[in-house]
Formats: sequence, C-alpha cells, structure tokens
Amino acid sequence: MPKTDNQVALFREIVGDAHVVVDQDRLKGLSVDGFVPGLMVSPGTLAETSKLMAAAHQHGLAVLPMGGGTKMGL
Repeated sequence: MPKTDNQVALFREIVGDAHVVVDQDRLKGLSVDGFVPGLMVSPGTLAETSKLMAAAHQHGLAVLPMGGGTKMGL
C-alpha cells in the first residue's frame, strides 16, 4: 500500500519531522536489491517505536526494521 500524506503526517507527529525521510534521493541510499523504500522513520524511544508499529498495523503498512545500515550481511 503506498504511503499517504495523512500517514506521513501521523509518523511525523509521533517522532518529529526530522526523523521522517520521504526524499527519494536520500531513500535511494537505503535500497536493497533494487527496492527503494517509500519512506524511512527513525524512532528514538521504545514508546515511539510502539506507537509507530501500532500506526503501521492500523494502516496495513509493512515494516522493515533496519540495523546498522552496513549491508554487510547481504
């Protein structure tokens, strides 16, 4: 399901504007096997993570957790 402006606004409300990336040029650096994510959200606390997971579930969005970003295991 593609992201909507309402979903992005909700994620920004949870974690703050600086922690939600929708810029395609920045997202290309996060691509894996040619798949570029539609957005990236970086929670700073367990509470934010919990709220984000609940919101993603409510909107039927898939979540792909990211580790250190080294891509060493690929």
